[in-house]
This record gives sequence, structure tokens and C-alpha cells, in this order.
Amino acid sequence: MGKPLQWDSPKAATPRAIWQDLVDTYGFTGAYQSVKRFIRKSRGKRSAEACVVIETAPGEELQVDYGTGPMVRGVPSGKYRRTRLFVLTLGYSRKSIRLLVFGSSSQTWLSCTRRPFAGWAA
Repeated sequence: MGKPLQWDSPKAATPRAIWQDLVDTYGFTGAYQSVKRFIRKSRGKRSAEACVVIETAPGEELQVDYGTGPMVRGVPSGKYRRTRLFVLTLGYSRKSIRLLVFGSSSQTWLSCTRRPFAGWAA
């Protein structure tokens, strides 16, 4: 066997592009699945991505995410409306609540922030 083949172009990052390059450039007659299996074996197992775990004491911290939600059909008009997705997650227990609301005012946000605690009260 000759020297190892190398691909420098960004398109060659995928198994399909490598297979196509082998076919076009070197007359490769093997199946795409063969190249895919070879690449999977040669790459080995992917290591898990690192992530930061923040540990907090109970009641010390919570995280709020507020953004665009899905389009839903409003009642009674039947027209589609954009929603806002509100997610509040407690730092210690990671318990969270997700709410879909139509408004995006500061009053709506404050109401969403207070609402979960009524259900979580001990």
C-alpha cells in the first residue's frame, strides 16, 4: 500500500466527502458503508465534552432563561401567536419549571418568576 491519503479541504470532514474523493481521485470501487465503518473505527470513541458543574447550597441560587417559544394557535381567535418560553431552575436540586406565555412584558416576567414558588412551598 502507498503513502496514507490526506484530506486538507474542509469538505472532507464527512465520511461521504472522503468516499466521494476516493472514488473521483483514485477510482475507489468500495462501498460508502465500508469507508464509513473504517472512519468510525479509526476515530475511536469520542470523549464526552467537558461541562462545568456549579454546586450551590439549598436556596442559594436559581437560573432563569427567557426566550422565544413555539407558535401556537390562540383561543378564541384561532390565529397563530408567538409564545415566550420561561424556564426557572433551582441551583441545588436542579428542579425546574417551564412556562409558555404570550406576553413579554416585565409584569409577565415577574409573574412567571413568582409562580413556581407557590407549588414548591414546603
